[in-house]
Formats: sequence, C-alpha cells, structure tokens
Amino acid sequence: MLRSIIGVTFGVLVAAFIVIFAANAAHHAFYNPDANGIGLAEQLGIIGAWAACAFLGGVIALLIAKRWAPVGWVVAMTMALFAITNIGVSSGAWGVMLAALPAIAGGGWLAILATRSRYGPPPVKPKKGGIL
Repeated sequence: MLRSIIGVTFGVLVAAFIVIFAANAAHHAFYNPDANGIGLAEQLGIIGAWAACAFLGGVIALLIAKRWAPVGWVVAMTMALFAITNIGVSSGAWGVMLAALPAIAGGGWLAILATRSRYGPPPVKPKKGGIL
C-alpha cells in the first residue's frame, strides 16, 4: 500500500513538473500573442502534453508500485482533474479539455500496457518455516 502511495505521488509530481513545464515552455516560445485564440497546432500540443503526462507519470508510478494497474489509473485520473481545472479556468478552451480527457485515459492505458501491469492483488510470498 505504501509503495502505491509513493508511486502515485512521484508519478504525478514528476509528470507535472517535467512534462507540463516543458510543454508550457515550448508553448511560450512559439506563442503568437497577436493571434485571437489558440490555433490547431497549439490545441494538439496541449492535448499531447496531457497524454504524455499521464503516460510518463503512469510508468513511473507503476514501476514504483510493482506494476499494480490501478495505480496507473489513479495517476491518469489525477492528470484528468488537473487538465479540467487548468484548461477550463485559464484558457476557456472547452473543446481542448474534452479532447484531452480521452487522450489522458489513453496515456494511462498505454502506461499499463507498456509496463505489463496486472489488476489482481500482488502475489503473497510464502513464509519460511511454516505450513502456509
């Protein structure tokens, strides 16, 4: 249980700090303040950044938590909540937010597939010296 909590914490923090800050820096490097609204390339970049966040954070969390699949979904849903609050409040681009949600779920699912995670309980190690 503790490994799952630590995995989710590190997965969310690393994904948030590395991927989102890198995507934010790239956005500000190419952003055109004279344009009204955001273009298609920027919208796809935002969606891709959130999907990458869910994937990278999920992989980190799953590796720490010994590949227990629900941990990857917790990271993905946390990223979805961050995306809803960030996109919905800051830019008001509801279409981007709605498109980002399945992309985030896809990133979490790919993290589970890439790490070959399982949904069942972790295997119990036999105790030494006992019958069970």
